[in-house]
Amino acid sequence: SEQAIEVAMRKFVGRRSELKLLNNVYEVDDAFVLVSGIRHVGKSSLVRLFANGKPVLYFGARELSDEMNRRAFYDQLCGYFKENINPDQEIPDWTELFRSYAERPESDRKVLVIDNLELLITADSNFPRTLRNAWEKILRPAGVMLVAIIASGSVLINLESSHNPMLGSVSLHLRVPPISFIEMLRDYPHRSYGELVSMYAITGGIPLYWRFFKNAMSTLDQLGVVREQMLEQTGWFYNEPVNQITAEVYEPTEYLSVMQAIAVGKFTLPEIAAFLKYRPKQVQVVLDNLQALGLVRSEMPVTEKRANPKKARWFFAQPFLDFWFTFVYPRRAQLECGNTLGAYEFIRQNFEAFAEYWFSRVSMEMFQAGLKQKSFDFVCDKIGSFWDRSGNLVDIAALDNLHKKIFLGECIYANETPTLADFEDFIKDCGQLQDLNRYKDYTRVYGLFSTRHPERELIDYAMNNDNIVLFEGTTLYRKTDEASDRLSEQTENKQTGDGDSDSK
Repeated sequence: SEQAIEVAMRKFVGRRSELKLLNNVYEVDDAFVLVSGIRHVGKSSLVRLFANGKPVLYFGARELSDEMNRRAFYDQLCGYFKENINPDQEIPDWTELFRSYAERPESDRKVLVIDNLELLITADSNFPRTLRNAWEKILRPAGVMLVAIIASGSVLINLESSHNPMLGSVSLHLRVPPISFIEMLRDYPHRSYGELVSMYAITGGIPLYWRFFKNAMSTLDQLGVVREQMLEQTGWFYNEPVNQITAEVYEPTEYLSVMQAIAVGKFTLPEIAAFLKYRPKQVQVVLDNLQALGLVRSEMPVTEKRANPKKARWFFAQPFLDFWFTFVYPRRAQLECGNTLGAYEFIRQNFEAFAEYWFSRVSMEMFQAGLKQKSFDFVCDKIGSFWDRSGNLVDIAALDNLHKKIFLGECIYANETPTLADFEDFIKDCGQLQDLNRYKDYTRVYGLFSTRHPERELIDYAMNNDNIVLFEGTTLYRKTDEASDRLSEQTENKQTGDGDSDSK
């Protein structure tokens, strides 16, 4: 029922637009949907929620032979139509199995879901052709909606690179992204902003991971979960990234090594190659493949107009991998001996410095939310970070070429109250960045992002000066007729997702 779906959606944050899209496609006759995304991002959960209340045959392939998967499909088909299974029956080929499903009438439009499509392709390389022919000649003419979920990024990349004909029949390729931090805020309305930042720095936007931290309210509690689930060999996360990599590539050693190099602060191609004693071309291939899999990303200074590999820096695309390769993987020898205390203490001492980078990514979301709500006069053409030839870094930089403005923001993730003196030092440091001289005719807008309440003097400074903005979590302070604004459209009314802005 609609009420049941709404109740389910309250527990399934961040997927309302994807669910709406699938329901709209359901009304279209020509509907072959391919769903992809990184491991545990919620692809299957989304499709199951969409299929709720519809005539659906949901088949999850397993790591078995083609014959065994066909037998499993046949058994499920018999169960769907409430027929007895004949154990001696010779299993038909896929075409006949699909025909048996398509020819049975239903009161509503039927949906066929094939999960773990990559396992069927691994078992039979001709399966994409078989599925395409079945779609064109059997399923589509019968009005069946076909949804295929592919969990392996490498298999999808191979299909795309070979221009597989099956992809030409797909009417919608739905790439399910990790959930944003702002959507995470809506899912946890009773948790503090700081607690959620630390949780996000560990888990990223993967809802499955969040479940392990549902009772961990403070950062210390969250690190307790880390000790139990990441540092113990019986923990659920202990081998998770290694399993993820080995499932995608044939030779994981190079990939694990490159990711470890990034985790220890080797961000450029030359740095990674020198650290590992690999050839740069060899490293570039690995980085490109990891980026295609959605595991790492490259970033240029926001002021660069063209891609320049020499200036590119490489980072993890998701916090969880960054956390694991920073704190767990280098200490596997200790952990295998049962010595979790040393690794745990190292995490406790260094977590704040680690989380600061991911707080800057969260702060970019808050900045963009403010722009979306037109909380201040800035039209963002480009957003990212800025660093110069001397290595000086600005956490958040954005360009507004229409109004000739440049935004420079600092992120403070620490158990300290942001002060006016600190902010003035940041503004002074920005004035010495010679690489920004090309924007000398641009108006500079300065911002500060923090999880703690700024001192009163700093708030007053922002309230009385143009082109100064302060973000304390979801609260924005700036010069305006009101004392402060709330980024409420995205983050307030978290239980309903509706409502108007509040003033504070």
